[in-house]
Amino acid sequence: MSEKMYAEEELVREVRAANIVRGKWFALLAKHIPAEIFDEAAKKACWEFGLSRKEAAGGECGSSIPMAEYFASGASAKVFQCEILEKSPEKTHLHIGSCPLVEGFRQVGCTPEQIAHYCDLICNGDYGTADSVGLTCTFGGLIAHGGKVCDMTLALKK
Repeated sequence: MSEKMYAEEELVREVRAANIVRGKWFALLAKHIPAEIFDEAAKKACWEFGLSRKEAAGGECGSSIPMAEYFASGASAKVFQCEILEKSPEKTHLHIGSCPLVEGFRQVGCTPEQIAHYCDLICNGDYGTADSVGLTCTFGGLIAHGGKVCDMTLALKK
């Protein structure tokens, strides 16, 4: 079996498409599972997924910088247009300029309210990752809520 080599642009396009599909699947599952069951299960599953990224996000090192650099590097960072605006060990501020999950939600006909709600559930993955490395993760604004960017802050737990 031969290995296919991807140019960066092609890889970014493929990762973006995969995340759009991920958004579609999430929204379609939500459509067919009662909300009182789906919401709790989605929160737990997203949180658990976030915890699984502990080592990739730098482990517990007493700094917000490794997790920010994890989010702002690689093909996913290009897909989500993630950039670090300010960084220090205590607090790092990032902008996420694109969300293919939101695009996936839109493609299956979700309302703005559903899009915002699904985003709130999925953010539990970021909260879980932050918690696993001794940080808090907050959003000052989200694309799914009508913002131009997702405005993320990672800070050491007090």
